[in-house]
Amino acid sequence: MNQAEANYTTTEKEMLAVVYAFKKFRSYLILNKSIVYTDHSALKYLFAMKDAKARLLRWILLLQEFAFKVIDTPGKEAIDILNACHNGPTGGHYGDNYTAKKVFNSGFY
Repeated sequence: MNQAEANYTTTEKEMLAVVYAFKKFRSYLILNKSIVYTDHSALKYLFAMKDAKARLLRWILLLQEFAFKVIDTPGKEAIDILNACHNGPTGGHYGDNYTAKKVFNSGFY
């Protein structure tokens, strides 16, 4: 995220993440139906807007070539998912290779 994108609203940042993901994985997603799970229902509102900012309209036009739907995850379910990911036995662990790289780069070996 560059300095200008850091000033976007939360909703615009979420939309930017969706646009980035669809651009990055375009070749995989173009012919398949996709589901975007979000905890922020404003994305559905953005896709339905007709009088949005030019930037949002460009993003919406870009995303229209993909077949996907946006599903809101309720707050409780999102919290449960995050807890399962972060409180598990490997929660917060970056993996062996990344940890070794950090150690070697620090000079303490």
